[in-house]
Amino acid sequence: MNLPRHLRVTAVAALAFSLGLHWMVLQSVAWISMAVEFSRDLPTLTALKRAFDRQHACHLCRVVAAGKKSQQDDEGQSLSIQLEAVLNPSFLRVHPPASWQPAFTPQSAWVTLGAAPRPPPPRFSA
Repeated sequence: MNLPRHLRVTAVAALAFSLGLHWMVLQSVAWISMAVEFSRDLPTLTALKRAFDRQHACHLCRVVAAGKKSQQDDEGQSLSIQLEAVLNPSFLRVHPPASWQPAFTPQSAWVTLGAAPRPPPPRFSA
């Protein structure tokens, strides 16, 4: 199955967005830019520590955090709506057809178990 290139790119982009990979890319850009910015004035190790702690978040970090939070809130609401639809008792009722009879009843089991066992087959001696 050979799809045109633009359809493959569109499918991959849709999958990436549905998985939330755009937030990871934006957060990575924010961390790299903060590390570069902090390393101008501070030693590299200190700059990296400051870039990754949440106390010195840049504007892009706050935008990503807000976007992730709103996306999780939306997913949580849709999940609760889906669960309410699935767990609705009217959906869980099973109505067998009127002519349906179970193949196995407890009474038939007692009758079978209460009967005497069949005699063993005869043995032939050679």
